[in-house]
Amino acid sequence: MAGDELSYSSSGWAVSRSAQVANWVLGAQDELDRYGSAVVSIALEAELIRQMADGAPTAADLEAAEIACGQAWPTGASLILCHAADRPKIVRAYAAAQLGPADRPQVLATGGVREPGTAYVIAMGGVRLESSQVEVMSEIDPGHLGVQIGWLRYGVVSRRAAGVAQKVEVA
Repeated sequence: MAGDELSYSSSGWAVSRSAQVANWVLGAQDELDRYGSAVVSIALEAELIRQMADGAPTAADLEAAEIACGQAWPTGASLILCHAADRPKIVRAYAAAQLGPADRPQVLATGGVREPGTAYVIAMGGVRLESSQVEVMSEIDPGHLGVQIGWLRYGVVSRRAAGVAQKVEVA
């Protein structure tokens, strides 16, 4: 957005392959790459969710959060981010109200929501989010007869209007 201040956040993780080379099996490099990518992705996601939710109002329940998001942004609530332990509770609450997936926001359990019992209802049209692909770097480490491998990911998030993100305690 023109005039917006951009403050990118980053996450990184590095490991030395030297201590592991003798015991590696076929496919171990692919497994390490998947692990490194997951670590930096979840860490960045957690930081961006924290930034987006910082100062967000707390709604009494999911319905109140949806209403508040609808008042803040014309398209209304479209996504609920929650801890994996809370997703079944949220889905059951909507099912009890006779609301199926087409009639409610998408409920996404994510590693970025670190605390069980907390969910974020979001009008995604009112949120600006950018994130990079995972970048992998390596450097030969002759001192340890190995290779240093690192993963990096960065991103930025901002709310376009007050009230597009609502915090909800999941009971």
